[in-house]
Amino acid sequence: EAVSLLHERASTWFAAQQLWAEAIRHTLAAGKPMTSHAVAGAQSLAEEGDIDTMVRWMRYLPADVTPARIELQINLAWALAHYFRFDDARQLLDELDDLAAKNPELARPARIKLRVVRAICEAFAENISASLAIVEPLLQAVPCGDIWVDGLVCNILSYGYLVASRPQQALAVHQRIAIAQAPLRNLFVEVYRAFVMAQACLRQGDLTQAEQLASRALSHAEQHTGANSSSSATLAPVLAEIAWEQGSDERIEALLTLRLQTIDDVCPPDGLSSCYRVLAHQAQQNSQPHEAQALLQHAEQLAERRGWLRIRAFLLA
Repeated sequence: EAVSLLHERASTWFAAQQLWAEAIRHTLAAGKPMTSHAVAGAQSLAEEGDIDTMVRWMRYLPADVTPARIELQINLAWALAHYFRFDDARQLLDELDDLAAKNPELARPARIKLRVVRAICEAFAENISASLAIVEPLLQAVPCGDIWVDGLVCNILSYGYLVASRPQQALAVHQRIAIAQAPLRNLFVEVYRAFVMAQACLRQGDLTQAEQLASRALSHAEQHTGANSSSSATLAPVLAEIAWEQGSDERIEALLTLRLQTIDDVCPPDGLSSCYRVLAHQAQQNSQPHEAQALLQHAEQLAERRGWLRIRAFLLA
């Protein structure tokens, strides 16, 4: 009870400073909901990439979709897509599309955000052509007046190009916007930017540039959100793949071992594949064929559950 009270006091203090993400985390730790300032809280969690807290927090929030809560619900759909709950995300996005059509006063950045979250959902569901069809026209709207939305558009478009084996186009997209100066306002967007660009460099054989991009972003993410955050888990498999190419087994263990659960929960398809293929290669190298098989089977089950046929093929190769 004393610990719970401390969390409540901390939540109140952080809320007074308008540090909404921290306020929500402490409120949940106290076993209570925080429904005031929900829109600001959801946006703050999204910007930091705290998908786990967002998803846990959702059960305390009203489920109904109303005009006053469109921005909040778009962020919740974003979280569901990043948690690979595609059917839930699509259902919420359908409701939001209907509501947006009846509310002509909805701000332009919010409309673009609604479209790009749909593109994110389809991209992570491996419907790349559908995602590109949604997001390619949105690039003309960048900058739209919201740097976070601009980043979402560029990231998911470049991700789509990457998966479609067009790495040069993936890199070119990011010339449209400058890197944000506010470290937390755009943290998770910058993490995904680094993830996509590092993957593109890897596919072009530029390990040095890939490592620089991912290492810099990982250091920044760990500084602001910790070593086991969604941001850190997104980037770690890229660096583990590079470490494998460089023969650095200790580096692989440091990058992956303590992050495996978070990688399972939130890492995008190619990151998940990299993680488990590297660990399986390492197990084979250490004469542990059964361990290697178990690792690949685990990853394959996750890929099958999420409908990631392309990733299953990588894992079986």
